[in-house]
Amino acid sequence: MTIAVAGQPITLLAQWYDYAGGPPADVAGVTITIRRVSDSAVVVGPTSAGVGHPATGVYTYTWPVPAAQPIGDYLVVWSGTDPQSDAVTATELVTVAGSDGVTYPLTRLTTTVSSGGTPVDPATVTVTVLQPDGTTLGPFTGVRDSAGTYHYDYTPAMAGRHIARWVTTTPSGMDEEPFEVFATWSEAGIISLAEAKAQLNIASTDTTDDEEISGFIRSVTAICERYAGAIVRRTHVEKHRGGYGIALAWAPVLSLTSVAAVETGGVDQEVADLDLDGPTGIVQRKDGRYMRGPFRVSYVAGRTEVPPDIRQAALIILQHVWDTQRGQMGTVRGRSSEEPWDPRKGFSIPRRALELLGDPMPLVG
Repeated sequence: MTIAVAGQPITLLAQWYDYAGGPPADVAGVTITIRRVSDSAVVVGPTSAGVGHPATGVYTYTWPVPAAQPIGDYLVVWSGTDPQSDAVTATELVTVAGSDGVTYPLTRLTTTVSSGGTPVDPATVTVTVLQPDGTTLGPFTGVRDSAGTYHYDYTPAMAGRHIARWVTTTPSGMDEEPFEVFATWSEAGIISLAEAKAQLNIASTDTTDDEEISGFIRSVTAICERYAGAIVRRTHVEKHRGGYGIALAWAPVLSLTSVAAVETGGVDQEVADLDLDGPTGIVQRKDGRYMRGPFRVSYVAGRTEVPPDIRQAALIILQHVWDTQRGQMGTVRGRSSEEPWDPRKGFSIPRRALELLGDPMPLVG
């Protein structure tokens, strides 16, 4: 699979051979078509314009991917005719990522249309998605699964809270449903789904509660990070006033990406001129000079491995919240010394988990 970035050109290549493992062979009438996988919409071609032929059996095409090109998978199809007058094709899957190189997993949106309690097929059914930045994508036509049941495979362009609005005609109706999008590689939490199910004594073959457990894993990860600092590798962007040193909000820090001036006429700080103390998240100039801000600092925080005590604390908290929401726990307001009530969290954190995590991370002003 090839990765393309929105707003940047990419050169695609096809190669034909006389036979498998044989010498390269030219084909005639070569055209290229690029089709979005999610809805089969054609975004390029079929066209021969722009197709290059730099060598025997080799054909190229430079796709100037628009900055507004929706993120997702695209199928590239090359077509031609071989010397025996047979039609030949070559295909390639290209994933378009955002300008930051981040991709987002496909999200299946679903709806059920009914009239008088009976599923019915409307004359039209479309879905429009409100993105976190306030812009909308669509409307897209829903795909029929069965009477009254429709879906649309949506490829997000950004992370955050989205709202899907389904609209039907005959019968007329409208339904809205929120959903969350996480960037690829960002959904994994401090523990795996398999570890969580083992802790909860759920068989690995039982997938009934997988989605709910995955949500709990993300919540537990956030709790652990309040106490132990950054655990999961994430990019953070913060505004700082400057000074002889900058204390980043999340540590440990794996790398410093940029320190850019916010105000017009301000001076960016070159990363090569800065000293980063990873464990504490303190940034200073190597020459000791003052850094006149304000700055917008981008950096990556997290750990390359999770310490056993933090992992164990995460499993304990997961077990606790899982049992609590199923009514299997006793009092949670601290009537025993085992389950202290922490009003900041909305539920109790077992004492044994707190002992494993240590004191909360200090706030950075």
